[in-house]
Amino acid sequence: LGAVLAVAGGAVAGSLAAGRPASTPAGRAVVVYDGPAAAIRDAQLVLGGRQGGGLRLGLQIAEVPRTGPVVDGPGVEAAVSLADRAAPGQLLVSATVHDLVGGSGLLLEPAGDDAYRLAPPTPAR
Repeated sequence: LGAVLAVAGGAVAGSLAAGRPASTPAGRAVVVYDGPAAAIRDAQLVLGGRQGGGLRLGLQIAEVPRTGPVVDGPGVEAAVSLADRAAPGQLLVSATVHDLVGGSGLLLEPAGDDAYRLAPPTPAR
């Protein structure tokens, strides 16, 4: 299993350092990670940067090969669907990812029936 981060709305070549770049058979850009927390942290860095405002990202857990440039399957399709639904500058994650990162300090809030988004940071007191 791997965490698949799908990208819509721009290119992130070289920006998602902790993952392995790949693509879907249709040519959609995805990045494969060993776990969802690393993917979310990488996405936070990219979305907070110069190019992040127009990007839309989706994250799901999927069975994917550990090597090779092309990944496919239901989990990859779900990640692509989440990226397509995300607003510019947003990461949407599946309910499975939400459950897996519970207790990691990553704050996620509901974004519909089957998705979660990063919660805005709370101001320091």
